[in-house]
Amino acid sequence: MANTLLRVCYRNAHNDKNSTEVILTGPPRLLDITDVIAPTLVDGAFFIPRQVGLPDAHFDNWNWCGEDHPYHTFGCRQRGELHELIEPTERPTTLAMSWSELVARFAAIRGWDPEDWPGRGTAADVPLGVLTSEETL
Repeated sequence: MANTLLRVCYRNAHNDKNSTEVILTGPPRLLDITDVIAPTLVDGAFFIPRQVGLPDAHFDNWNWCGEDHPYHTFGCRQRGELHELIEPTERPTTLAMSWSELVARFAAIRGWDPEDWPGRGTAADVPLGVLTSEETL
């Protein structure tokens, strides 16, 4: 059974990039990407990962350039269609969430809260369900 590989990328005002990879149970579906996820993205690309249960990819040193913000993208490329940035993989899952669950979380988004992210000192520290390297699903 195929799983879904996502690269959650953060880019600060100096164009320094940091990213994290997650693998969800179940394969991605093109219609989920184009009809559910894409319409929720700010300017067609940006989202706040913690608000849908994905890990944050900020640098460890919060606000180190004075320009931190909550928004991330899928993948760190400047160009590319969203469906090219979400890939099927045979690798084992790293997050206790299925592709269908992630799609449902994006479907529930009615707007991103720019005050709710780990660097703001809110309750959004670590997403639920992140697996340690010793665990597997």
